[in-house]
Amino acid sequence: MKSSELFVTLGKWLDSNQDEVLALSKRALAANPWFTIPNIKLALAGIQKEFLDSDNLEHWMSRYQLNSKNSRSVGLILAGNIPLVGFHDLLCTVIAGHRAIVKLSEKDDVLLPALMARMIDQFPEMQNKIYFTERLKHFDAVIATGSNQTAISFHKYFSDYPHIIRKNRNSIAVLTGHEEQEQMVQLGTDIFSFFGLGCRNISKIYVPRNYDFVPLLETLNTFKEVVDHSKYRNNYDYNLASVIINQQAYMSNDCLIFIESDLIPSRVAMLHYEYYDSLEALKDKLAGHLDEIQCVVSNIDFPALPNVRFGQTQFPALDDYADGVDTMKFLQSL
Repeated sequence: MKSSELFVTLGKWLDSNQDEVLALSKRALAANPWFTIPNIKLALAGIQKEFLDSDNLEHWMSRYQLNSKNSRSVGLILAGNIPLVGFHDLLCTVIAGHRAIVKLSEKDDVLLPALMARMIDQFPEMQNKIYFTERLKHFDAVIATGSNQTAISFHKYFSDYPHIIRKNRNSIAVLTGHEEQEQMVQLGTDIFSFFGLGCRNISKIYVPRNYDFVPLLETLNTFKEVVDHSKYRNNYDYNLASVIINQQAYMSNDCLIFIESDLIPSRVAMLHYEYYDSLEALKDKLAGHLDEIQCVVSNIDFPALPNVRFGQTQFPALDDYADGVDTMKFLQSL
């Protein structure tokens, strides 16, 4: 049996068991209010489209020399900022023929174990290939994702093991002022999906000097139903009050606060912006921030960065590796 069949079968199960998927989604929402049903559906849609498609899997796997005889135990420390954010690491580990020892985030500890249980029901031989634990032990290598602060600890703790350590990243958009209206709507999807909590969400835009923000503010206001979520609304109200009290220059609509900032990361319900005078100068500037940027949305090509079309940030392909590190190549080397 090809390991890809496991995941293709999971994709078929998701299609044919909508009621059970909905019940599972409600359990995840009860455990984490940020995991709304639409956001879980979005996460599952991206996984099904890109990760569980037979042709995609076969084409991707053909690029690697996979040898299940060199099986190792790989510890996976997963993030929990958006639903199923660690799915790709688990898929890679299993496809590479290794045993996955998974430490879940307490923010996302419902969905992945349940989906893997369904897969193991279909393929009982996978019982010893996927193991969930509260504490990692007896591992040969580690893939860990966390904040910038936890990444420092991870580097120290796992220094004697082969490892991939990931820290905070965000995504950006570079606008020229000549984007089509539909692209601006799609940019809204890239900003507001998962309430902006993912590393592939747009946290900052770069715009030409004298850029007219009014059309963008009006277009993004069509996403104002996001403030119906109490946690997002609390962040919006708090951040708006903060900029007013601090007499900070800002622009806003009913669901997003714009502030000018050199920083790439922004708070929930906020979007940073920065002016540029020259695209070439901007390209040089962004080249100095490669370790902070997950991807860039623009009609302009940025050769040093992963370029993504408007509206597609939440649909990474199998080879769109987090932080630009080839996970499969790492696993293959063990």
